[in-house]
Amino acid sequence: MKKTAFFIITLFTITNINAQIGITSVAAPQQNATLVPAFDSTKNFIGTLNVQSYKGQILFVLPKVPSKIKWGYENFKPIDYNPASYRGPRDHYGEDAEASRFNTKYEALAGKYFRVDSISEKTYTEYVFYLTNTKDETDRCCFIYGALYEHSFPFVVLSHFNYLKDRYVGKQYIIQSSNIHRTDIITGDSIKVNDDSQILWTVSELTIIENEGIMKMELAFIAKNGNMTTYVDAEKFANVFDNNNSRFAFEKTEWDNLVKKYGLSMMKLVLNEKIKVGMPEKLLIYSWGKPERINSSSDGRKQYVYDNDYVYVKDGKVVSWQSSK
Repeated sequence: MKKTAFFIITLFTITNINAQIGITSVAAPQQNATLVPAFDSTKNFIGTLNVQSYKGQILFVLPKVPSKIKWGYENFKPIDYNPASYRGPRDHYGEDAEASRFNTKYEALAGKYFRVDSISEKTYTEYVFYLTNTKDETDRCCFIYGALYEHSFPFVVLSHFNYLKDRYVGKQYIIQSSNIHRTDIITGDSIKVNDDSQILWTVSELTIIENEGIMKMELAFIAKNGNMTTYVDAEKFANVFDNNNSRFAFEKTEWDNLVKKYGLSMMKLVLNEKIKVGMPEKLLIYSWGKPERINSSSDGRKQYVYDNDYVYVKDGKVVSWQSSK
């Protein structure tokens, strides 16, 4: 009996020793390139935030109004530009502009599309964009991006343009009369509307408007109503909807719902950035925008602070205000 027991135990042990042991391969860690943050297409100029997200974006060089053409473009450098070996302000891309030895000639850049191939940091607020012409791979240059100065950014980012076009073109809006161009851009006739007019404009196109009156080219929405054609600043228009600012424009469906809820007279005040006692807190924000701060008082009122103006709200409605307007 003892021998039998020994035999069984030995067989069990041998069986386990001879069992196959599996081998699983583990992949080596990937050597990933630096991840590029997604570009925020709701904005054209992003300042100091995620500057590397411009990499891969297509930039359209904004043309200039006729009176500014002779000055050409600033901040464009040869493709071999190196901040460490910078040779002075004449070290620029292309030919000199007519009236400046320090800029690139207008015709060399206006209306071109450039792809951002890479970006290097020059300082905390300055970067070098390495660009390639999308229609001519041999046409390459650098651009010095000043993260603090939007006025020196001479581009429209194509993904931003497409965002605005997809979101707003083809829709109908009530737009405050003071925020539309008051001359018909087709006929040159004056558009005669008053501040109380609730004209329904259809946004039909997103384009670059040449506005010699303000000495710049700007991105604008073409707006139509019957035989009237005007335009509104696209960036300012989009900012109304994308940020908690005062509202000078409402999409038709939203406007109709607000009129039904609060009444036409109240919405006329909002459209013209005015307030009154009894105005709901929500419409105060629509009319004057987000305040600098909101203070609380012992009597249950909230004090909305706008520069030197103070609006007092209780139980969700405006009860009084002190205004320098």
